[in-house]
Amino acid sequence: MSRQRVLLLGAEGVGKTSIVRQLQTGGFEACTAPQHGINVSTVTISVGERDAVIDLWDVGLLADEGVVLPLLEEGALRVLLAVDRGRPDTVAYALERLSWVRSQIRGPAPGFLLIVNKSDLAGLPELPIAGTALAELPRYELSALSGEGVRALFRLLAEVALDS
Repeated sequence: MSRQRVLLLGAEGVGKTSIVRQLQTGGFEACTAPQHGINVSTVTISVGERDAVIDLWDVGLLADEGVVLPLLEEGALRVLLAVDRGRPDTVAYALERLSWVRSQIRGPAPGFLLIVNKSDLAGLPELPIAGTALAELPRYELSALSGEGVRALFRLLAEVALDS
């Protein structure tokens, strides 16, 4: 069994907690109050005959950077940077977090993944990602509301954890 840490970062209201709930329960529950601090969830994902345990750190907007930094130093398999497909302003926050995390890492860098929530919404303009550091990251689109892509994302993370 492999155990890995995944940090989920993003602006307020992008759906970080809803993604975690969708993974845990297979359902959507609208969150009306913003999360402050860090919520940790542990999920076990089976890949064939093997299990991967993922400690998922859902980092709220007001979490102290002094709390996040030791988590990065202890080693994270992935840092998921979440943006909201319907809110182009969330890209700037993701860019700022990416820059901050990269500036703080002293050892091996974690893998980064751009998570675009609300992929099921049609007719939205493209997010302003082209030409930014986010454009260099692997991009994964999902929907916390419908669940589309959520389980597949965490299965992929489990496979990476088991292979490392």
